Amino acid sequence: MVPAQALAPQPQPPPARANTPLPFKPVFDGTASKLACFLNRAWSYSDHHGDEFHDRVIVSILSDNLEEEASEWFTQVHDEGAPELDNIDDFLRALQARFEGSAQAQEAEAEIKMMKQKGWPAKEIVKEFLRLAGRLSNWPEQILVHYFKECLDEEDLPTPHTSFKNKLILVMGNFARTGGRGH
Repeated sequence: MVPAQALAPQPQPPPARANTPLPFKPVFDGTASKLACFLNRAWSYSDHHGDEFHDRVIVSILSDNLEEEASEWFTQVHDEGAPELDNIDDFLRALQARFEGSAQAQEAEAEIKMMKQKGWPAKEIVKEFLRLAGRLSNWPEQILVHYFKECLDEEDLPTPHTSFKNKLILVMGNFARTGGRGH
């Protein structure tokens, strides 16, 4: 005779967990003010699931939540076959470098557009303008010249038809001759 316990149905093991990552919900559109939050959530997601999935899978999941400018950037990186796509940390650092820099450029752009001499010594206004213009390497020279002229007091405007660099040199020279007073 067979013991009753042997005839009883054996409990089934739990179903194998499908090797499917949990969804990642935060969205990033390239807006600099949203970057830190997105990166924090992305690194947290990577920390929780990094041992379960290859980095390329996690990069793919995160990239599904990129929109607008960030999505355009990802498409370009993907089309180039960038090695950052194979390593989550490299990918997030590249994302950070791309969009953190844009935040600095946006700040510089806003500062340049608001900049006015208003009695500042010319050397100081030139120095500050050049510092900000250095963050706007993609701006055409004509636009920089326009905003530089806009920020100067009228009597300090350089003559037309000279290069941007020459205009800065003329302004600096004028202020050096006048002892930095500008008048």
